[in-house]
Amino acid sequence: MDVRDLPALLDCIRFVRRTAVQTAVHLITPASCSPCSRASR
Repeated sequence: MDVRDLPALLDCIRFVRRTAVQTAVHLITPASCSPCSRASR
């Protein structure tokens, strides 16, 4: 591990975190919207 590797490592961590958040949003959003759409019928 070198100091020059640090920016690349931080970029990787940022990318993984962003991907995880997007996945969570895609999973949670339909689950939270489906009771709303059922209630309006």
